[in-house]
Amino acid sequence: MKQALLLLSVLISFTMFGQVGIGTTTPNPSAKLDITSTTQGLLPPRMTYIQKMAIASPAQGLIIYCTNCGTNGEVEVYNGVSWVNMIGSNVQNGLPVVTTTTASSITSTTAASGGNITSNGGVSILAEGVCWSTTSGAESISGSHSSDGTSNSFSSSITGLTTGITYYVKAYASNVVGTSYGNEISFTTPNNNSVVQVTIGNQVWMQKNLDVSTYSNGDLIPQVSDPTAWASLTTGAWCYYNNDISNNATYGKLYNWFAITDPRGLAPVGWHVPSVAEFTSLSNYLGGSSVSGSAMMSTGTTLWPSPNSNATNTSGFSAIPGGYRSSGGGFNSLGNWAVFWSSDIGYYDWQLRGNQSDFNKYPDTGTFGFSVRVIHN
Repeated sequence: MKQALLLLSVLISFTMFGQVGIGTTTPNPSAKLDITSTTQGLLPPRMTYIQKMAIASPAQGLIIYCTNCGTNGEVEVYNGVSWVNMIGSNVQNGLPVVTTTTASSITSTTAASGGNITSNGGVSILAEGVCWSTTSGAESISGSHSSDGTSNSFSSSITGLTTGITYYVKAYASNVVGTSYGNEISFTTPNNNSVVQVTIGNQVWMQKNLDVSTYSNGDLIPQVSDPTAWASLTTGAWCYYNNDISNNATYGKLYNWFAITDPRGLAPVGWHVPSVAEFTSLSNYLGGSSVSGSAMMSTGTTLWPSPNSNATNTSGFSAIPGGYRSSGGGFNSLGNWAVFWSSDIGYYDWQLRGNQSDFNKYPDTGTFGFSVRVIHN
């Protein structure tokens, strides 16, 4: 209220007397408004370069303070043609404004991102790209970064990554004023070193059993070997078949259902554990549950039992018999059964059996250990 009354008093003074002094009894005769203070100053409107340039038809002599113009911000006046600083230079430069695009095409060692420059700060962009780090907030062009030209919208390749690690990324843009950074995004590289995939109908499947020991956010999934401990689990865990690491290279790991549904995500970024509906769609595309198993099973008798004559693998799914771990912690059917988890509540697994052609789902308990095949998002 006091500020409003003061403003009203000043306006009345301008109108009635043509001159006013604030903080002084005798205003300077050359000044319309004379403010005297040794503890306070005159504060003009403060705004960014973008806000300044959005002023419609600025009046000649209009004064503002541009917070991101010049080197560290500056007072500017519109001279009727352009904005100039208080020494008359046509300096209307600010830091660029840039946003970071979502990461994509994520592999164990590479990813893609980029950025969009919504303001160049009034002058040409000199450099742009993305920078990345394994520590949130540490992204900087003094560390790992790409250099991607000077366009308003750019794509960037992120290289030299390590499998199973969370990375933090920001786009950057530089002009003569300096460098600014966009919003931070993050992603985690998948644990598998080589993703081999196959397209079946309108679905894209990983062509090998899952072999990860961390959730998609990088948290470790416990390895549980003891059968009694396995049987009493209510949280996620994995094991090698028969607790033998030599089985890992061929068959991947066995996971309990609690690992499948953990909110941190079991599948690598860009993939997910298939639902019952997605497995059903796959089976129907391959001719239905009574015959689809044949089209999914790898051929030959190196892994499947002889004669394996029903297997054609025409789909390219290349299922192999990794066996399973029972709810009591024992191991069964390596070389004869391929059993895969689905993600639906109800503990449904899908089974392929040696010298049989069917592919069907069965209800089990969450403490069983089965293989996992993931499907692309």
